[in-house]
Amino acid sequence: MHILFVNQYFHPDPASTGQLLTELCASLAKRFDVTVVTGFPSYVGNGNGRQLKGLARIENLEGVRVIRTFNTSLPRGSSLGRVANYLSFFVSSFFGALLVAARPDVVVTMTDPPVIALTGYVVSRLRGARFVFISQDVFPEVSRALGKMDYKPLVWLLDRLNRFLLRKSDRVVAIGETMRQKLIAKGADPDKVTIIENWVDTDLIAPHNRDNPFSETHQLTGKFVVMHSGNIGLSQDLETLIEAAGMLKDNDDVVFAIIGDGVSKDKLSKLARRLSLGNVKFIPYQDKQNLKHSLSSAHISVVSLKKGLAGYIVPSKLHGILASGRPVLAAVEDDCEVAKIVKDENCGKVIEPGNPQEMVGAIMHFLKNPVLLEEHGRNARKAGERRYSRKQAVDKYED
Repeated sequence: MHILFVNQYFHPDPASTGQLLTELCASLAKRFDVTVVTGFPSYVGNGNGRQLKGLARIENLEGVRVIRTFNTSLPRGSSLGRVANYLSFFVSSFFGALLVAARPDVVVTMTDPPVIALTGYVVSRLRGARFVFISQDVFPEVSRALGKMDYKPLVWLLDRLNRFLLRKSDRVVAIGETMRQKLIAKGADPDKVTIIENWVDTDLIAPHNRDNPFSETHQLTGKFVVMHSGNIGLSQDLETLIEAAGMLKDNDDVVFAIIGDGVSKDKLSKLARRLSLGNVKFIPYQDKQNLKHSLSSAHISVVSLKKGLAGYIVPSKLHGILASGRPVLAAVEDDCEVAKIVKDENCGKVIEPGNPQEMVGAIMHFLKNPVLLEEHGRNARKAGERRYSRKQAVDKYED
């Protein structure tokens, strides 16, 4: 069976959807013929743009045939740049999937960019293939909640397009129960919506000593480390984390490590400098091989999501935290998938999003209760191994 995936991000992009898709394709390629139509690497963690070589390129990665098609690489912080990047890949990926890729039996799309499922649907019908829609985010709700889309005709068009695609999909994958309900409300057939949660490589990421090469390099040893690791984007509400750091800047025991990159990083770093926060460290993206040390350097790790996004986004950084055996400080709404997991697994604390005072209270609670800290960390690791292993997810996709 030939499976064709279409998604803008794939190895070596550090975007979580790209990393997850790379792992999924590599696993499926052991049993099936797998092709990916993707873009040229658009950002690589160090802020430098990619080097474009031609309009298309064919590669092989761990048994996966990779067809890279042209996409612009304009700054993602501007609406114009983001739209240009999306549209250029939307057009080029259609021709790559239709003309370059071999005839597929199944076409699978994610939601990078939000309209890429249209390419997958059209190609699947032209090629006589089944169409699977993996919903990592729900649009246009995400864009509206983040203030990135206020033009009503465009909102209406994107909403109608996604409702159409959900109805026409042969199978829809939701990454959480709350998202499943949101997709059904948008018109997806309940019998065709399957929950397959995102995963983590529990062998690659495992608990290690907090004093390790990463913590020593970044002067985190001997401190109580509050960590955010992942995309520094618009949905995470990391301003609240900076405000909490400001309230604790006179506490020499606590340091905040913000690891990653994204459109909000420059704004956050300027805010930290303006507030003279010597207890905040901005650290670049870490290679996958180094995550076991970087995530283990934390005492608690933060998963935050702005109000109004519950069910429309399920932060995948949660799974790496669980695998590293560290408690989760979840600044999310109660109906968010993350809140349910943290409560069910007793592996951290859920607080109101956008409330720096409550965040400070939770941090100090863990700081003063080392026994509770270790207990929640053990529970986190158990949950990661039991519920979110890569093999479990791949088996569900195979089915």
